Amino acid sequence: MERPEPPLTTGEPGLGDRPHESLGPDVSDPVALLRAEPVPPASVGTWLGRRARNAARRTALLGIAGGLVFVGMLVTLIVIPHRARRAAAAIMPRPGERPDTARLMAADAAAEEGLARAEAALTSTRARAARRALPPPPDTLPTDVRVRRDSLQIAVARLTTLLDRAEAAPLFASYRALGTAPDLQGDVRVTALLDSLAEIERQRDAFGATGGVDPLFVALTSRAGELGRALQQIGATRRSALREEVERLRPPSRPVVTLPPIDTMPAAHTRDSAREALTRSRAALGRARERNRQLDVRLQRAREISAIAASPPAMLAASLIFGLAAGFAVALIAELRSPRVADAREIERLVSLPVIARVSAAERVPERSRRRADREVAPIIDQATDTYRQLYLSLADAAASLPVVAITGDEPAVVATVSVNLAVAASHQARHALVIDADVTVHSVSAALHLPPAPGATESLTGEVEWPEVIVHAVVGRDRTIDVIPAGRRRTPSEVAARTLRQAVAHLARRYDTVVVSAPWLREVPLEETVSASPGIVIVARTGRTTAVGLKRLVAAIAQAGGSARGVVAWEAPDPAIPFLSEVPERTSFLPRYASMRRGDEEPETNAKEPRQDAVTGQD
Repeated sequence: MERPEPPLTTGEPGLGDRPHESLGPDVSDPVALLRAEPVPPASVGTWLGRRARNAARRTALLGIAGGLVFVGMLVTLIVIPHRARRAAAAIMPRPGERPDTARLMAADAAAEEGLARAEAALTSTRARAARRALPPPPDTLPTDVRVRRDSLQIAVARLTTLLDRAEAAPLFASYRALGTAPDLQGDVRVTALLDSLAEIERQRDAFGATGGVDPLFVALTSRAGELGRALQQIGATRRSALREEVERLRPPSRPVVTLPPIDTMPAAHTRDSAREALTRSRAALGRARERNRQLDVRLQRAREISAIAASPPAMLAASLIFGLAAGFAVALIAELRSPRVADAREIERLVSLPVIARVSAAERVPERSRRRADREVAPIIDQATDTYRQLYLSLADAAASLPVVAITGDEPAVVATVSVNLAVAASHQARHALVIDADVTVHSVSAALHLPPAPGATESLTGEVEWPEVIVHAVVGRDRTIDVIPAGRRRTPSEVAARTLRQAVAHLARRYDTVVVSAPWLREVPLEETVSASPGIVIVARTGRTTAVGLKRLVAAIAQAGGSARGVVAWEAPDPAIPFLSEVPERTSFLPRYASMRRGDEEPETNAKEPRQDAVTGQD
């Protein structure tokens, strides 16, 4: 749509060729503001930052969602430890549930000892069963006889050794040792044989080393062998005699006593029973130890579950953090689904209109509340800043004259506040100002200034009363007033207006220097009537609350109605608390058509056959 041309230009070169930043309360060049080009589209990061800032402004949604999550998390953090303690108590081992392994270990040691005794008994039984007869009786001979027998046995053994030597080595030394044995002394035959053997040995030695082939030497050797065999025969005879004497010295033999057979089965059965008892005791001990291990695992698990509980400050901190995060997430999702304008720069980019003023929260000045006249001024009137004076200068012509202007927006309270403060700014410029309240639903201007809502514009338009009868005076400062025409009461469709709003505004503009029409969008007064009554429209957009789609549709509706938007006022302050708004039965936010348009939804379809009558003009 077409942008309005500025009423005048300054002599500053290049003022219309460069974009300007959005102006706020410190506006010093309103003409340049009107000629400013819209800012370029924001980047994705900037756009997301604006959405996050708007989400943080949705305190109601953030508080509700965050509060619910906070309560839910707090209840969860309280319930979970309680249930954890109950679960830990359910799996915690009972005092008598743990088996006593000391008793089982003592039983196992006793079983081992019983098995060892059974094994020893079985071994002893088997040893006794292996003996077939009793052992021989002990030696009962007299001592001298036992000594004689032992001497004879020694002599038999000595002779046996010498005989075996002579048999194995038939030499002169072997024969001489046998003949000189003590057991053969005193035998004349042995003496003669020893002498003969010595003579033969002497003769043989006479031959020396060369006697091996001499016949005499051979004969001597043969003779020595015969003598040796004779000595062996005498020794053998003597040994036989000694053995016979030893046999005669033995005690008389006794009969062999045969033992009865011994049964080893009872001992083996006892041993097997002891082994089974040991096996059972060890199995019981193993089961008890496994049971204790399982109980230890359950105890450790119960301790871990019991450790889930946190301190109250930690639970509160965690619940608060989760609540804030969830509330912000819900608010951000709602903002992404239905974006709202974030700041003046975004407003300029969306609707290609300049932001001619930025209204911030005004600080209360103590000096302005000491006089009674200051205290009687309505709270919505800004007495501390020059924001609205700059707005008035932005809209006025070169002579600081602003005949007629219409203020519209999506919130009646904000529209009424801007309209009244703009009229007050005109009065500060020595202008006779009039505010017409076109809001017959809420009567926002009348409520803001504590004025009666009727009679008003609707009664005058229908011809019931004349204009002077509906004009009321409102105190807006020290010895300063403005005139206000309330909206009046609603009219039925059967009532017909005597004059249009355009005619009424034109008539009143001849009497007043500045006429401000407060016409919230989607009120009883159609936008076409507001556009026809005022040559310029000022839109009020609330940062963080006005939807981007709704703002664009409002600008498009103004252009479609043939009007011209002078600019946008960025409302950055909280919504004003106007009295009586909460007492109106049909509150603005709960009107279905109004609420849907504020959200940026399509306008609900209406019955085309059903006529709609304006309550102010009375026209269909």
